[in-house]
Amino acid sequence: MAEQEPLLNKANGGDTFSRTSTRTAYDDAASITATVRPTKSSSTNIKTNDDKDVWKLPISQRSSKGPILNRLLVIPTFLLGLLAIFFIQVPVYPLWPLMRVFGDKSWVGKVYNWDVEFTKQLFGMLLIMTFSLFSPTSITITTPSSGATSLPLSSLVVRDPRTGEPVGLNLPKNLIIMSNHQSYLDWMVIWFMGYISVVPAQAADGLEAAGGEASWKEQGHGARSIIIILKKQLKKLPIAGWGMQFYRFIFLSRSWAEDQKNLTEALSDLSTRGRNRPESGLWLTIFPEGTITSDEERAKSRRFSEREGIPDLINLLQPRTTGMLFCLRTLVPQIPDLRILDLTIGYPGVPRGGYAQEWYGLKSVFMLGVPPPTIHVHLRMIDPTDGSVPGVLSTDTISTTASDDTTTEGKHQPALPGLASDEEAKAFGEWMRGRWADKETLMDGFTAANWEGFHDTNNGEAGNKEGLYGEGSVEFPIKLS
Repeated sequence: MAEQEPLLNKANGGDTFSRTSTRTAYDDAASITATVRPTKSSSTNIKTNDDKDVWKLPISQRSSKGPILNRLLVIPTFLLGLLAIFFIQVPVYPLWPLMRVFGDKSWVGKVYNWDVEFTKQLFGMLLIMTFSLFSPTSITITTPSSGATSLPLSSLVVRDPRTGEPVGLNLPKNLIIMSNHQSYLDWMVIWFMGYISVVPAQAADGLEAAGGEASWKEQGHGARSIIIILKKQLKKLPIAGWGMQFYRFIFLSRSWAEDQKNLTEALSDLSTRGRNRPESGLWLTIFPEGTITSDEERAKSRRFSEREGIPDLINLLQPRTTGMLFCLRTLVPQIPDLRILDLTIGYPGVPRGGYAQEWYGLKSVFMLGVPPPTIHVHLRMIDPTDGSVPGVLSTDTISTTASDDTTTEGKHQPALPGLASDEEAKAFGEWMRGRWADKETLMDGFTAANWEGFHDTNNGEAGNKEGLYGEGSVEFPIKLS
């Protein structure tokens, strides 16, 4: 057995963590599952939330008292915003069955879809306003500067020509966004990226037509077209759950046997809408890990790694690949310009193997007023039509297995058109695990660099992976513009 490497013994004045971990694939179960967990501090060691470095501490070692305005106003403000959006949605609810009859191109469909897109953008603005009022922070963007997945900052970031300040992201209208899942803030980060998105073909023209001002007709297209795949339990939330159904979000149980019918219908609907209303765009957002990291989910991920004979991950969970491949095989033939935006999200203060939710829960961020100083997002762009992603372009679309899910234990599932063959599914699973190995490398470098960004900190060893690292970063404050 490999020698254990202490993850973190001391941090910020005696904050002790109690467990260690190793990075060897075939270590015993206790070593593989060991993650950094905060110990409960005595009341004498609790730091107030006014301390500028309090974000470095886990929630359990911070004060439970936040700013009085946050405690009094966050929930009422957010609920009032939700209710306002809900009342804008209600009048078009009766149009849903009519739209199913007359289609997206009818006046009924146009009115209904306009309301969906408009209220999506309003909800994104509500999230951003909540951040800026009660928990100001930013996102810091990095990208690879070379290789097949390169996305140079010079072409990605749109700047105000008068001031040089970054004002937008030059991102396509049609994306499948796949990301690691660290915290419940992740999807808010993606929604903000949608809010500052600009249609590539119109970015420069928009600046010139507006007399040099940072204004575009298509700014914010991602916030209007976002579709998130979520756990089905969220569907039952009052008001928010109804709104997410109205937004056509897709709810899954994380069991392919249960989800295949629902996902097939949802993707068929998205494909039809992509053909009928190509100007609307699609940002389909998937967290292949299925949930945020926790003791229970780490144990499931470890068991899957052992069963498949693959290296376990310390910072992440093993990705589930059946649903992701099914989405690609269904949508790429219908939306040829669809691209994969591969995100790696990291939160400052969370040590290697730590759980971001134990540093940045929704309550601690918004009610207690302790946001991350910035949220780091590393972007890679992948073209699924160039042959680099196995299993996507094949016309042989029947499979009898779904062995990637940590809950299916490799049991055989009924054949379903649209699924890949067993060989293609295996090849795609290996490709996905390769992407997650890259993310693991990025996360290791992120923590080794004291959370300063996704940069090569291993004397070039990790950077030898083509297209993994770039140079420089750009910061966007999370605020309305």
